[in-house]
Amino acid sequence: GCRVFHHTPVVRIDGEDRTPYCVWEYAAADGRSAMVGIFKLTDAPEPCRFTPRGLDITATYRLRFDNDGASAEVPAYALRQQGISVSLPRSLTSELLLFERL
Repeated sequence: GCRVFHHTPVVRIDGEDRTPYCVWEYAAADGRSAMVGIFKLTDAPEPCRFTPRGLDITATYRLRFDNDGASAEVPAYALRQQGISVSLPRSLTSELLLFERL
């Protein structure tokens, strides 16, 4: 029982003009938690700017970056307004973001 949000346009696997990132968000129906997979598809230099859609905008969450274990407490409202910038070093790398409502 979760909601799924696909944050990127159609990802083409043929041709030159692929989107640099593919982003999937899986959010608990009650807004208590979410996980987001960010996948870098090209070597484009720009970071991915991600804005979560499945969080309770009135809540604060513990956000954990799975690659390095860094975490922070962040209000969902601020995340909705500013988004999260994720930089990945090269194509075919990824980051998993984990959200838990406090």
